[in-house]
Amino acid sequence: MVCLSLWVKDYGQASYWDRRYEEEVGLNKFEWYQSYDSLQPILEKHLGQDGHVLQVGVGTSELQAELITRSLFKGSFVNTDISAVAVAHMQQLHAGWPQLTYQVADAKHMPEFADASFDTVIDKGTLDAIRCGPTADEDSAAMMLELYRVLRPGGVMMMITYGPPFVRLPWMLLPGMDWDLQLCGGVITYGPPFVRLPWMLLPGMDWDLQLCGGVITYGPPFVRLPWMLLPGMDWDLQAWTGTSRCTCWVYMLGNVDGEPSLGHFPTLTPGIRGPIAAQDLAPPPDVQD
Repeated sequence: MVCLSLWVKDYGQASYWDRRYEEEVGLNKFEWYQSYDSLQPILEKHLGQDGHVLQVGVGTSELQAELITRSLFKGSFVNTDISAVAVAHMQQLHAGWPQLTYQVADAKHMPEFADASFDTVIDKGTLDAIRCGPTADEDSAAMMLELYRVLRPGGVMMMITYGPPFVRLPWMLLPGMDWDLQLCGGVITYGPPFVRLPWMLLPGMDWDLQLCGGVITYGPPFVRLPWMLLPGMDWDLQAWTGTSRCTCWVYMLGNVDGEPSLGHFPTLTPGIRGPIAAQDLAPPPDVQD
C-alpha cells in the first residue's frame, strides 16, 4: 500500500493515538467525520430503541452519549479503542452512565467478545485509519472479519468512511461474509457525470439517482446572497446549513441470517480483483493535526 507522504500517520498504532490523546484530551471530545446531528436519521432508523451496540475506535467521540440523551434509544453501548489514554478519559467523562462502558480493545482481534454478541456494530473512521498502516490489507481483512464475527445474524453494521464503493466494497465482501448492503446519504463530488456515474452503476447496484445543480459554499448568506440576487436574476432560493465537518459515505450492512456466502472477491474494475492494494483515499487536509 502506498500512502502519500504528506498524509502518512501511524493511525493503526496504539502508541500514535496515546500520544495524540495525551495532547488533546483537555479538549474533551473530537468528532471524526460526522456529528450526531448529521447521522441522527440513519441511527434512529437502523438502531431502533433497544439493543446491544459495539462502537469500535470511539476515541473521544460523544456520538453514543448524544444518541442516549437525544433519542428514544434505551439500549447499551460498549465503546472500544486501541488507546488506553482515550478509554481512561471517556470512562472518567461518562462515569455513572450505566448504558455506556469503555474498554481497551483492538478491532482486529477481540477475543473478549463472544460470537454474535452484538445487535449493532458502528465504525466511524476506524477502517480508514487502518488503511493508512504498513500492513493495511491484512489488518483491514482482520478487522472486517472480526466485526462480522461479533455481530449477531440479522444484526446491522454501520460504517462511516471516506472510502467510495470501489475501495470499500471488497472489504465488505470477503469470503465468509454475507451482507445485505445499503449505501446511505448523498455523494458530493468534483467529478462530472461521465466520470462518476460508472462507479454508481456497477453490476448489482440499483440506485434512484438524482443530479443536483446546487451551490455549495463556505460563504454565509450575507456574503453570498448579493451575488445570487443580481439584477435580472429570479431564483427559487433555499439555503441549507450542513452540520458535518466533511462529506462521507455511510454503509449499512445487515448480517444475513443463514449460511455465509463463500464466493470469490467481486471483480469491481477491469484488471482489479479483490481488495485494492494501492492507497485508497488519503484524508483531506481539514482533518490533519
